[in-house]
Amino acid sequence: MKYGDTVTGHDPIFRCVLGALEQWASLMASPVTHNGTGREAVIVVNSLRKEYEDKKACSMFKKKKKVAVRNLSFSVKKGEVLGLLGPNGSGKSTVMHMISGDMAVTAGEVLLQGCEATAPPGQGGLGHCPQEDALWPELSVRQHLEAHAAVRGMRKEDAAVLISRLAKDLDLQKHLNTPARRLPAGEARKLCFALSILGNPTVMLWDEPSVGMDVKGQRCLWKAMQTAVRSKARAAILSTRSLEEAALCDRVAVLVAGQLRYIGSLEELRRRFGTSYHLEVKLKDAGQSDAIHTEILRLFPHAARQERIYSLLSYKIPMEDALPLSQSFSKLEADYFQNAHTDLVFKDSFSIPLQLNRISGLRSTACLCTLCNRYVD
Repeated sequence: MKYGDTVTGHDPIFRCVLGALEQWASLMASPVTHNGTGREAVIVVNSLRKEYEDKKACSMFKKKKKVAVRNLSFSVKKGEVLGLLGPNGSGKSTVMHMISGDMAVTAGEVLLQGCEATAPPGQGGLGHCPQEDALWPELSVRQHLEAHAAVRGMRKEDAAVLISRLAKDLDLQKHLNTPARRLPAGEARKLCFALSILGNPTVMLWDEPSVGMDVKGQRCLWKAMQTAVRSKARAAILSTRSLEEAALCDRVAVLVAGQLRYIGSLEELRRRFGTSYHLEVKLKDAGQSDAIHTEILRLFPHAARQERIYSLLSYKIPMEDALPLSQSFSKLEADYFQNAHTDLVFKDSFSIPLQLNRISGLRSTACLCTLCNRYVD
């Protein structure tokens, strides 16, 4: 494999096929303008639908279909990051696979810069960080980056400079010579993300890229994301269950059972569908429960205790008591709670189950709120 040469072999990682480069070259000639905004849409998803045969269903006359994605439509403009939010099984990864061309669509179409994305190229045009780590076990981090740089047609000298910068930005320098099979889960995700932005692709797809990372790793990754979309000629879709990660996006789209239930800003999502916040206090000394309860009511006068188990206190806090959140976090990080040896979990009470990861240093868990009637047909 030579640097700068066009790779025409069929490879499961690069997904390069004969004629793909010519197909991608035509993308720039057919721009699609986003509805009335004057900004070109880099990604257009139009009435996308995906059906599977339901193997569990039994019928004598015809096979029943399981619908994973139902008539989904949206667009992503130049310089924009769109977040796909939703619980497990909502269809986020299915959508990402159809946009990348890894999965055939049942109906509808995906347009990348105006051309149908039936066979997206592996060189230059599209970068994909799938949910599953697509890595060669025996190749090192450096070898992965060099191989992908070669496939994208980069000169060896340019690739070396870019690889060095990526390794520094993502804190991968000490792992450059480590085989992929020996990488911790978080470092493997960093490598997959690095491969998705290598060579400045026009379209970037990131499917839960920060899963398995510690807080420091997440911060490095999010900073790299912001740098990657700094160019106004590029666009990205970020699939996530983390509201903190979704804050990086210009807009968010909420998927529930394969259907688009909301698209717009994260702030508007909170305003329209946020009802309250839930605070859980896990006590290491059950004898402190009365004192902790008194302190919670002092900080949040309208807090209502929902549950009291031996070592767990649960409260529902109205939004007007909790906002602004920065003040709430400061209150909960005060010396009183630190000295009381408590674990605090602060959760958005959305009408969709979403995860809040490491907000303001507080340890958090998955929000188990059920779907609100506003999301039920």
